[in-house]
Amino acid sequence: MMWSVPFIPNSTTNLVRAKIENGEIIHMQPPEYHGDPLSGDGVLCFQHFGWQMLDQMRSAGFRDAYALCYQSKEFGYLGGEQFMFVSIK
Repeated sequence: MMWSVPFIPNSTTNLVRAKIENGEIIHMQPPEYHGDPLSGDGVLCFQHFGWQMLDQMRSAGFRDAYALCYQSKEFGYLGGEQFMFVSIK
């Protein structure tokens, strides 16, 4: 499986920004909205992941989980380093 998520490379743990309790959204951090191609309103970000995420994938039964770090001016991956994650079942 390959995926990308909001990621904090210098954090060992995940940061929970919001959660749902009893059908209500509880904000633990100021609300942060990410782009949504279907709506200009954006999508509420519930979590920023840290390296803990890879241990969670292994605990969920994946035999391996790792990060790929990339950046390329030629291919338009601009800015700081970017991450893609891989887990193997």
